[in-house]
Amino acid sequence: MNQKAQEILGDYTEFYTLQAQRLQNLGIDIDGLEISHLAFRTETLAEYLVVRQKLEALCAANVENAWNGRPISKLLLQEP
Repeated sequence: MNQKAQEILGDYTEFYTLQAQRLQNLGIDIDGLEISHLAFRTETLAEYLVVRQKLEALCAANVENAWNGRPISKLLLQEP
């Protein structure tokens, strides 16, 4: 787990654990599989810009576009 990303986003392991349990309950085994991405929402555009700026310092690449009228950034961490 990327410690710096966790400091910015908070402890996302609880979210992951919940999702993994939901998949297991559906009969989908994800043991040994890596996470390809993690979605993180903010309540305001101002908060989004602050979080994005902090995360960009940890990233090798960033692609930004819109989804359902909201800006999103696809950030590739330098370290997983």
